[in-house]
Amino acid sequence: MMDTVHFNKDTIDSLNRFAKNYRINITYFYGYLVKFDKANIYAINPHKILLRNSLKNLLIMHYADYIQNNDLYFIDGEKEPLTISKLRDYVKAYF
Repeated sequence: MMDTVHFNKDTIDSLNRFAKNYRINITYFYGYLVKFDKANIYAINPHKILLRNSLKNLLIMHYADYIQNNDLYFIDGEKEPLTISKLRDYVKAYF
């Protein structure tokens, strides 16, 4: 059984403003919880945020309320998760 997890509206608004200012297209893929019948376990499929322009794509994962600090963003190849302010700096440098 799967339950969709919704993005925080403030997070979407903040990222949309940022993407518009830097002329980056943004697509959101909502995460979900997978619950296993007759078991007390579940798996988390994180939100995915795809940022792109005509030359590059960047995929960001976000776990929302399912980790202690829900303001963390994960990028493949980066050793540490990023806060929203560090994510903005990273995206500016990336594009």
